[in-house]
Amino acid sequence: MNMTSTTTSTATLATVSTEGFGDSTLNIDLTLLGDGVQTPKLLTLLYAKLPTADKDKGLGTGEFDWGAGLGLSKKLGIWTTYAEALYITPGTSQTYDPSPYWEWLAALNYRTGSNLRPGLSISGGTAPFAGAADPLQIKARLGIIGSRNISYSLSLIRGLSESSPDWGGGLFAYFDF
Repeated sequence: MNMTSTTTSTATLATVSTEGFGDSTLNIDLTLLGDGVQTPKLLTLLYAKLPTADKDKGLGTGEFDWGAGLGLSKKLGIWTTYAEALYITPGTSQTYDPSPYWEWLAALNYRTGSNLRPGLSISGGTAPFAGAADPLQIKARLGIIGSRNISYSLSLIRGLSESSPDWGGGLFAYFDF
């Protein structure tokens, strides 16, 4: 009598999705050089990430991040271009030990005849964790000019890499001093 045993195994890939409120950021810029006929506006940028996300859900690290960088802006008729690069030093904890990383952004905005400013941007950077994909995302934005010194912005974000959220949104308030 000849007995044969066959074992079959199947591997499955599970995808986990988490949603919730993310971290908040505070961005401050200081104009070093005003927008001239031939020159762009040059800005120095200061960045702080405030740990408002739920770290137990993996939506944030629970730590403060700090950064600095430069931005360039140029008005071209009814269009405004903007680019920035930031070097960020993340906070560390017993759970997370990220490395410093770069973030960049390139944007194009349209000035309508009203207080509305629609725009598109692409942003990315280097991954703060070894082996992680670099973040990359696109953003559709609608800016609303509230007054001479205050404006608001609504945005819809679509992630293009595994290190970016699939979808996201934002509400921003700008105060010009």
